Amino acid sequence: MQVDPVGYSLATVPPSPDQSGNPDISASFDGTFVAGLGAAKWTTTAAPSPEGCASLLMTRQVTRVTADLGDVYCVRVAHGPFNIGNQYAAVRFLERGLDPTDLPYVRIHATVWPDED
Repeated sequence: MQVDPVGYSLATVPPSPDQSGNPDISASFDGTFVAGLGAAKWTTTAAPSPEGCASLLMTRQVTRVTADLGDVYCVRVAHGPFNIGNQYAAVRFLERGLDPTDLPYVRIHATVWPDED
């Protein structure tokens, strides 16, 4: 999917452009992406899992990331600003750039696991 500055909700099936004003992930004009509830780089050779992402995000997380193409990040997913839940996604970065209207975007592949509540 291609994520722009408005951002995407990863909690919807399928993920969709955010309507709440609190996207799970969005693109920034400085070439970064923003994950409001936190993101952490997945650095092991094992495939990410919801448990692994939860553990990783508890120990180190940031909200603004400059990702290299191919990097995988765990992202915490929200169901709304007051309903955070325990849902996680693994996001692989495929491309970043400017669209024809000069808005920044990041193209990602996301694996979103069900909420663990």
